[in-house]
Amino acid sequence: MPTDLIYPDDIDAQLNWPLGRASRLARAGKLPHYLLPDGAIRFRLDEVASLVRHVVPKTADPFETIQVCRPVTA
Repeated sequence: MPTDLIYPDDIDAQLNWPLGRASRLARAGKLPHYLLPDGAIRFRLDEVASLVRHVVPKTADPFETIQVCRPVTA
């Protein structure tokens, strides 16, 4: 077993996640984790960080046309 295991709260802090997200994702089977005999969850930061991607938000195109909807008058 690796010796560099860290707590779920540390994963949340390192990745700027809300508290509890790493534990929830681990229990859902979406993050690699280690389950200790007492049921506690631990992680290796490098294993989790390798799954996280940085996504750059799409910037607005200044030349994109905007359609304005006007209310229908009777």
